[in-house]
Amino acid sequence: MSHDYVFEFITGVRFALANEESKKVSLSGRGDIKVGEDIAIECKNIRSLNNLVKNVDKGKCQIEKRVANAEVKFGFIALDISNIFPMEKAQEFLQKIFEEFYSNHAKLKEFQRFDQEVVDSVLEDKNFQNIIQSYIMHEAEAEAEAELYSALPLRYNMGSVTLGIIFQVNKCFLIEEGEQYIPLPIRGMTYILNSSLSKDSQNDVAKYINRLAVGF
Repeated sequence: MSHDYVFEFITGVRFALANEESKKVSLSGRGDIKVGEDIAIECKNIRSLNNLVKNVDKGKCQIEKRVANAEVKFGFIALDISNIFPMEKAQEFLQKIFEEFYSNHAKLKEFQRFDQEVVDSVLEDKNFQNIIQSYIMHEAEAEAEAELYSALPLRYNMGSVTLGIIFQVNKCFLIEEGEQYIPLPIRGMTYILNSSLSKDSQNDVAKYINRLAVGF
């Protein structure tokens, strides 16, 4: 099974679970997803920064065509930007943050005498998870938005029927602790909303997107 199809399948499932009105999702295997009766999703796997804008343009045109054909009412462009993610920089940051949390949790274990292993305690710490999640998507957003906006004179024009662009990162990091190497798979997401939407519409779309599953 190709990475492109896996990304399409996972994206379809996430949208279906987030959609309160209908759990029905249709996948064509060509990057086309339909959730319920209204939502089109065009999935693009970005392998280099050079083809990011071209793929966004293609996704927008595909959504507009599907709306014109009365297949759907609106859509999203979903981009997997795992291949352009600054892995080495993020790995160093995660290791440093893990070591800080490990030191604090080791002290807590000494004083509170809890039975859980220190490593497991750190990985389950919501503060640790939130910091890592926020940082990963900050780096992803910086890479993608810088390329998208530097290639265009103004903020990207999504047209009237593309509600937003969703960026996803799926990466597995290795955290070192003594002689241990701990795998840390992370799935993160961020997005850009269509600036032509009203404030109320932007809030509604943001709430919908934020229901999509992310995390460790």
